[in-house]
Amino acid sequence: MGSGVTFWGRPGHVDTEDALRFLKQNKYAADQLLDLLRQPPTADDLAKLAKGLGGLWPLVDPRSPDVGRLLPKGEATPADALRDALVATPALLRAPILLTPKGAVAGFREQKWRAFIDIGKGRS
Repeated sequence: MGSGVTFWGRPGHVDTEDALRFLKQNKYAADQLLDLLRQPPTADDLAKLAKGLGGLWPLVDPRSPDVGRLLPKGEATPADALRDALVATPALLRAPILLTPKGAVAGFREQKWRAFIDIGKGRS
C-alpha cells in the first residue's frame, strides 16, 4: 500500500476541498482517500490517530451537533467511551484527517499541514 498515508474527508466540505487542493499543489498524495462518513476510521485507525495526535480529543469537531448529546460538557469522558462514540458517530470527527507513518493531523490549517508534511523545508 505504498507509504501508508490515509486521508479522510467530507465531499463538498470546504476544509476537505482546501486540504486536497493543498496536497495536490505540493505533490503530496495519500494512498487512500476515504469519505469520513461512509468509510470512517476504525477502532484500530483511531488508536493510530490518537498516538499521532496525542489523544482522541483533537479528532472531535466541536461544531458537530452530536457533541453535546454524546459527550457531555464538563464531564470527563473515558478514552474507551470517547473511542466508541467516534466509531459509532463519525459525524463527531473533525475533517479532514491525514494519517501518515510519522503521525497525524486533523482539521485543515495550511501552516500546520505544511509544517507536518515538511513542505517548504529548505526554502528561504
